[in-house]
Amino acid sequence: MPREVTPGRHRHADPYTTMRSEMDRVLDSFLGAGPVTGKAAWPEGHQGGWAPRTDVWENAEAFQVAMELPGVNEDQVEVVFRDRVLTLQGEKKDAAAEGDDHYLSERRFGPFRRSFQLPDGVDADGIAADFANGVLTITLPKRQPAQTERRIKIGS
Repeated sequence: MPREVTPGRHRHADPYTTMRSEMDRVLDSFLGAGPVTGKAAWPEGHQGGWAPRTDVWENAEAFQVAMELPGVNEDQVEVVFRDRVLTLQGEKKDAAAEGDDHYLSERRFGPFRRSFQLPDGVDADGIAADFANGVLTITLPKRQPAQTERRIKIGS
């Protein structure tokens, strides 16, 4: 028989969810990482209330960053590249109004900020961002290497 869910002023009505949230909070404060912050394997550069899941990879032409941001509009996200560091920050707002009773809340809300230091060789003028289906994708093209050989004419 299903258990009746009653509204409450707290985020979790289920005692197991409440217990897990408390355990996550304790571990987060002790270790600085965990499910509450969304940090997977203690990623560097995380600041804020939660950490969107992010993939970073490289191919021959560019570095790529893909960040899952469901429920966030592109105008709620700021992307900055400075001194080889890519910083993505914004805020995911709770859809429920202040004072509403939550029956269940499993989604993460609040500010986020992730920073990634990239190797030398990014062409800052060619960086592009695309936001589709709740995924922000940043393409950071690589600078073309300088010619390694150059013939120099002697004299005038």
